[in-house]
Amino acid sequence: AHDLDPRAFASDAAAAAAGGGGVGALAAELMALRFTCVSARAGETRPFEKRLPASTSLHKVKAMCRKMFRLEADADLRLFAKAPGQPVPEPLAHADDDEDLRGAGLLEGSEILVDETE
Repeated sequence: AHDLDPRAFASDAAAAAAGGGGVGALAAELMALRFTCVSARAGETRPFEKRLPASTSLHKVKAMCRKMFRLEADADLRLFAKAPGQPVPEPLAHADDDEDLRGAGLLEGSEILVDETE
């Protein structure tokens, strides 16, 4: 009966909103992001959208981008972020690779531009 009790769903949602555990905790912290590769060496690639936990490190994001955009495994990447409604992307140079998406200042719906350093 617990599975059908609407109060159980409400308590799960409240726990997720408070940052606690519960069924919806992970879903509540997922961020929808769009990734676009702007590296000249990558050739023509298609952007992709992905929902990632806000706690994902920039190191893991870079590894995912290397794989998705078929970049060299040892490629040094620079990330730029463009928040919704923001006309110009800003470099994430201030963030180290151990920083997570939330700590790097990324917002839901942001676009991440991926470039290789020379």
